Amino acid sequence: MRYAATFSLIFVLFFSTTLLSQKYLNSDNVLVETEWNGVMFGSDKTLMENLAQASTFTETGVILKMYSEKLFKEGEMYTVFVAEDTSYKSLPEETYKSLFETGHRLERFFTFYVVPGRLDSYSLKKAIEKNGGAIRVKTLNGEDLGVKEIDGALVLFDSDQNIATITAANFYHNQGFFHIVDGLVFPSE
Repeated sequence: MRYAATFSLIFVLFFSTTLLSQKYLNSDNVLVETEWNGVMFGSDKTLMENLAQASTFTETGVILKMYSEKLFKEGEMYTVFVAEDTSYKSLPEETYKSLFETGHRLERFFTFYVVPGRLDSYSLKKAIEKNGGAIRVKTLNGEDLGVKEIDGALVLFDSDQNIATITAANFYHNQGFFHIVDGLVFPSE
């Protein structure tokens, strides 16, 4: 009798769990679109397709054309912090030229802005709260990128204490999220 009751319980739990989880087996992609400055970013587009719609991401577009196929592996999710052109243009001319002239340096720089997985601003804020005010996330180039909250805004920081403020967050692309930043941070030399 005891075995029959145990077996019945396991049988009911197994099939009810299977039936309830069927909603996760649906392979239909749900389109998520978010408007930013008159541009509609969508989860059905690549990061490059999304950014190409806005005229303020030409520098990042150049970098993406060079490295996106090499870096973004199919089926994997990424969170990318994307700087507007004004951040690049505010660099000293020599720094700007050296960044874009050297292929290896540019790739290291760009992969410092890419984190494997999907990190929305809510997840970042919760992790910062749990970890005493700052976190470090592992980037594609293997280095840690710092994230903290200053006056309610999420801020990226590097080992030299350069900062880039997240000005708009939680945009989907077909392989994860992207966040728009003002300012630039750099990997260690």
